[in-house]
Amino acid sequence: MKLCCVFSDHAVFQALATITLRGETDAKGSVVAEIIRNGEVISSGSTEIGDSSRFEVSINTPEASVIPCTVRVRDALGETVINDVLFGEVWFCSGQSNMELPNIAQPECDEMIEKIKGLPIRMYFQDYGPNDAFSITPEYDRDGKWSTSDMSDSWKRPSALATAFALDIYNRLKTIGKDIPIGVMDISWGGSPLRAWMPGDILMGDERVKDFLVRIDQDISEEKWNKRPVLFQQASALYNRRVAPVVGVKARGLLWYQGECDAWNEPIYKMYAYMFKMYYEYYSKLFGADPENCPLVASLCYPWTYGESGESRLSYVNAAFVDAAEMIGGKMSFVTLADLSSVWCDVQENHPIHPTHKYALARRMAAIAYANTYDKAGTMQKYPATLESAEIKESSILVKFKNVGGGLYTNDKKQIRCLYIAGADEYYIPAESRIISPDTLEVFHPYLKEPKHVSLGWSDYEIGFNLMAGEYPVAPFATNMKQGEIINIQAKPFINHDLDAVWTFKNCSGYYRPIWYPLSGSSVCHDNAFVQSGYSRSILVIGEENTFGARVRSVDFNELDLQRYAFAEIDIHHRVPISAKLELVYSDDTESTTVEAQKMGSAGGYFERLRFELSSIKEGKISEMRLIFTTETDEPYFRFANVGRITLAPKGE
Repeated sequence: MKLCCVFSDHAVFQALATITLRGETDAKGSVVAEIIRNGEVISSGSTEIGDSSRFEVSINTPEASVIPCTVRVRDALGETVINDVLFGEVWFCSGQSNMELPNIAQPECDEMIEKIKGLPIRMYFQDYGPNDAFSITPEYDRDGKWSTSDMSDSWKRPSALATAFALDIYNRLKTIGKDIPIGVMDISWGGSPLRAWMPGDILMGDERVKDFLVRIDQDISEEKWNKRPVLFQQASALYNRRVAPVVGVKARGLLWYQGECDAWNEPIYKMYAYMFKMYYEYYSKLFGADPENCPLVASLCYPWTYGESGESRLSYVNAAFVDAAEMIGGKMSFVTLADLSSVWCDVQENHPIHPTHKYALARRMAAIAYANTYDKAGTMQKYPATLESAEIKESSILVKFKNVGGGLYTNDKKQIRCLYIAGADEYYIPAESRIISPDTLEVFHPYLKEPKHVSLGWSDYEIGFNLMAGEYPVAPFATNMKQGEIINIQAKPFINHDLDAVWTFKNCSGYYRPIWYPLSGSSVCHDNAFVQSGYSRSILVIGEENTFGARVRSVDFNELDLQRYAFAEIDIHHRVPISAKLELVYSDDTESTTVEAQKMGSAGGYFERLRFELSSIKEGKISEMRLIFTTETDEPYFRFANVGRITLAPKGE
């Protein structure tokens, strides 16, 4: 007799559930399964062996306990024993590379492995198998093993997120007096699309999905199978390889971290919410200990660009999770993460799409999972805040959120970032805002009198998100996303001095670059001494001579498209008479355009507001914007200007 690998030594099986042990035997007659604790049989089940050598025998599991059990399965020819089995809470963890990202990639890997040592936390991890061929039908078994928390070397390769999630759930339950074993199953594969995780009969049995798969040439057919460029991305390939072999176990809930692979192509991300609802409905029945109340927690994806020219695509996948949660109801939640710092993963080609904050994210996912599963008192926030309505009121838009927990706030007490507003032309520009109630945000722009749309966190390549509601960042949204056009947001990072750097992509494979650079004979740094109310920092520009300045480069997807604006206003702080000009350098020739500043009067104290007219500047790609100051003084310590608030006024207003 041989049992499938998931039914093996050191397993954690879901307590108070019915699991189905699967295996093969040459015997005839009956198969009996027994759970034995302290020498006593506490549960049993049996089945008759059919015509096939394969069998399935179901058995009811006991209450959770840290006391090890033995599972004995016997037939007419002998028996197989599974040793050191615990019963507790099991979570099924799946997705692509951000779920797969191993503990060894985390800076705190050794510390995490030490924290779980000795605790009743265990991980099931599978062998990958060959990548040169996949079965078109579900595989019966696949090599894998359960690791206890004392097997330190076995924890370096499995999912960091699943590991930290298990620890956090265990600790949360322990604080309420429940010492419950936790099992996590790492069933993930980097670069995998959602379609690969669904069984073929479910996919091809839905006419809408079938038509979609045909349209993207991913339909399941014998003629095309294993002949496409990326075999593991075939529809149903990973369900057949990785999921089918563990059928029979049960779980309290599901974790999901995937979506990046489905952001490349418009038909794919537009189908995502519909297909993800299918995923949940199938998996909750397949693995849910209580299929009618099987919680699913999905992580949104971290900002990264997928479009040719910086248009937002990943945001549509993130929005699909919000839509899917609405469709599924209270059984699904998601976690927002755009506020987390992007510590890069040096074992994954230093790719920012794999930020190594998986332990922080895991704790956030565990909090949501705990709130929706174990918090019987209902005191915890169950969902991040999402858009409820956006009402145009005169020259502003009132944005109302639901699920705000303790209310709206910024996590750094600074102005809200990653927030944009658009007029009738649907071109988004950085917005200003006020939190006017715990659930309502007023969004406006001083030179946009007829706003039409608002977006938050929609750019695929913008860092510095800081709007929170309760315990979590607000979910991203764009009010015109339903109109079917790709939204392109040029982030204008030089406007917000709280940001130090911007991502560049095409010419340096995704690295941070400074936003402000000094001109020759000048120095540039951030300064929090001379700032206006509501702003935390300014850009301090210091000169060795009386003429000095700073420059901003146009970078990929953050272009200096200043021709779209009527004028730019810049608040500066200085102590002696000063003149200023903008010099715009174009990439297609050596000539530049110079715009002299108009002084608009005092902005308070030693602050002065300058206006630069942009409506008549020539067309063409601007590669660099230079802000040049000239002061008349013999005192070197007066050769400075603090660049404060920068406002771009759209044309036509």
